[in-house]
Amino acid sequence: MALPRLRTWIDRRGAERTVPMKVLVLGLPRTGTASMTEALSILGYNDVYHMFKLLGNPPDADMWMDALQAKFSGQGKAYAREEWDQLLGHCQAVTDAPAMVFAEELIAAYPDAKVILTLREPESWWCSFTATIVPLLYSRPVRLLEYIDSGLARLLPLIRLVNLAVMGLPPKVTTLDAIRRDFPPERGVLRFEEHAAMIRALVPSENLLEYRPGDGSAPLCAFLGKEVPQAAYPQRNDAASFGEEMRAGRRRVWIRFLTRVGLPVGILCAAVAVGFHWRAIWINS
Repeated sequence: MALPRLRTWIDRRGAERTVPMKVLVLGLPRTGTASMTEALSILGYNDVYHMFKLLGNPPDADMWMDALQAKFSGQGKAYAREEWDQLLGHCQAVTDAPAMVFAEELIAAYPDAKVILTLREPESWWCSFTATIVPLLYSRPVRLLEYIDSGLARLLPLIRLVNLAVMGLPPKVTTLDAIRRDFPPERGVLRFEEHAAMIRALVPSENLLEYRPGDGSAPLCAFLGKEVPQAAYPQRNDAASFGEEMRAGRRRVWIRFLTRVGLPVGILCAAVAVGFHWRAIWINS
């Protein structure tokens, strides 16, 4: 699964649900959610919402931020079925963050949806999460992008808050050093286990599939009542491909910026050059 190359600017406030919500994948980020997103798409689920879909439509950040502030700061109206239908009404499934931060709310809003809890070894999850997503969000190159790209200026503050919520840390934690101090391996393992326990407590066992990397398509398809596809279960977004995808994304942002800025500057320089050329002709004539 790749970062979106093209952006949309759709404001979903006031939208209505157009397809039923069928699957809630509520495991933490870095538990195979990108692979699960592609697997669900292969099985025919319409517009599976993953963090990458948020990156492809920056206005979604405003609604997610409203939901986040209502949940954790008591500001504004807590999101219920009406609001989720506006934000996610075009989707038949959700995976990854920000959705999993609102696991309890989404389970309540869509009681008929199947729930999948993606899992891996907690220690391995902590290593992956703190080696990929966390340092990226607080790196200087990414912070710089906020100043040159209006979409990322909208998205990145939200994504940092979402990932603090994933870790169970308060919004006042704003530096990479503070995260490393406050989210050591033992706390990461505890957070992982607490989240899994919460999902198990909220969802009846017959409506819950616990899925681990390497399980393949068979248990997923049996749970969802789908035929097993001929294609192998997808493998996406490992640590190496995550890094390359993020680098490619940064390059696209810089290309957009240079195209946007360079074209007017080029036209101006050409106009100035033409002006000097004709001025020289006029003086020498």
